[in-house]
Amino acid sequence: MTTELSGYAEDGARRVADYRWPIVSTLYPRWCYVTTLVVDPTLWGGVMATDAELAVVDAFHREYMAYWYRPGWVDRMRDEHLFDVDGGANGRYLMKVADGSWKYRKSSWQHGPWPFYDAEPMDLLPLLDHIHTIGGDGEPMKRWQEWKAQHADVFAAVTP
Repeated sequence: MTTELSGYAEDGARRVADYRWPIVSTLYPRWCYVTTLVVDPTLWGGVMATDAELAVVDAFHREYMAYWYRPGWVDRMRDEHLFDVDGGANGRYLMKVADGSWKYRKSSWQHGPWPFYDAEPMDLLPLLDHIHTIGGDGEPMKRWQEWKAQHADVFAAVTP
């Protein structure tokens, strides 16, 4: 696995812990990261997440990877890139703002909420539940609920 960050420099990418997703300073990175945290207080208003929130973002990322990717493909990404990148994935950009609420967008969005989904301020966990909710019943997908239950210790740190 490569550990060199220079190839990701134009995105302002940096690594935290051993997470497979970067913290970047742009909403429009060159690389197609599967998950990204945007931190740029001057232009977009993004502030740094707490360690507990970073762990939750990592759990969010790992759930996506476990659901959508074969282990062999994940291994290949790990061998070739410092971060999980996939040009076919609809990258998820998360951002914490100064008031502590969170926003998100997807790389495919050309219309609609710009630059982030922010219909109402949300804490991190309700936002991730929203991302995993499809349809009118308002309940997050079963696979997400099961993932949160299996990793309750991580999610407990940000549960109000």
